[in-house]
Amino acid sequence: MNCPLYLVPMFEKRVVECPYRSDSDYLFALFIYDCWSRRPHRYTAQLMAQPSKIRDAAIAQIAEQFGKGECRTNDPSWWDHFVERIVREEMAKAGTPLG
Repeated sequence: MNCPLYLVPMFEKRVVECPYRSDSDYLFALFIYDCWSRRPHRYTAQLMAQPSKIRDAAIAQIAEQFGKGECRTNDPSWWDHFVERIVREEMAKAGTPLG
């Protein structure tokens, strides 16, 4: 898996917090959960399609908030709202409308 080095500690922390025996187990569990939930990837899919400058700025915001412990809630739609706000902000800075 390729990811920015600043995300590695965040990834490793989640593997331990969940807890999983390995990085592979964690990724496989995420894949299974995603397939089971069949939730649309409204914002993350659009985010990953953006130029790296926009994508990386949004991901950096998410990582920063995770580091502060701000990414936890009981609202099941929190991720959509959280990512939508960040994606809209970064795309607006680049003059790219959210589709």
